[in-house]
Amino acid sequence: VQFADSGAVADGLVLATEDCAACHRVQESQPQPPAVAINETTSQEKILAPSFREIARRDGRDTAYLRAFIQEPHYPMPEQEFIPEELTAIHAALGGTA
Repeated sequence: VQFADSGAVADGLVLATEDCAACHRVQESQPQPPAVAINETTSQEKILAPSFREIARRDGRDTAYLRAFIQEPHYPMPEQEFIPEELTAIHAALGGTA
């Protein structure tokens, strides 16, 4: 198993804090963000976005899966436009390999 270098993890945490932390708990020290409305116009239902720790613990969450999932728009997560190096850094922040 090859672990991500600390630079990639640090870069990924910066990116994730800027782009993901409004909905996802990126680091354990971060308070849980508020629940996200599923569809504000037709429902008051809200969900908590999974924390990075929860995402990292799920089976089958390899680099290819996470890259595709982050880049593929899916409600309620907004469309994300990251370059490949940014996706690698975010994956490292999730606990993956660089």
